[in-house]
Amino acid sequence: MAAILSGVAVTAAPVSRPLVGVWSGDRVTLMLTAHGGTLQEDCATTTLAGPVVRHAGDRFSVGGAREVATGGPQHVDEDGGHAPEVMLHGRMTTKGLALDVDVPGAARVTYMLLPGRNFKPVRCL
Repeated sequence: MAAILSGVAVTAAPVSRPLVGVWSGDRVTLMLTAHGGTLQEDCATTTLAGPVVRHAGDRFSVGGAREVATGGPQHVDEDGGHAPEVMLHGRMTTKGLALDVDVPGAARVTYMLLPGRNFKPVRCL
């Protein structure tokens, strides 16, 4: 949509819709809704801080809170442990979604996720 202000044509930037769907890979699933989502790994779950919106080059970045599970029984009131803010950096590819997970103090983990797939997690032992 274009508008003319003081003789200058202005074009409104297209509004990006949140990325919605399920993508899975080797022992990991990313579930996205219009309001946020979760990244489920074998020993951790990250709850995203908000919706995932793609930007230039079909890329996105979003932060989240990560809860780490522990091996063996865990009391219902026991906190599994929280890491500092986790950042997810994704990019759409011709085959699916490449996802980098940055946890402070840990090496970056990269997943290749395919749309519409599910996985069975192997819980921490």
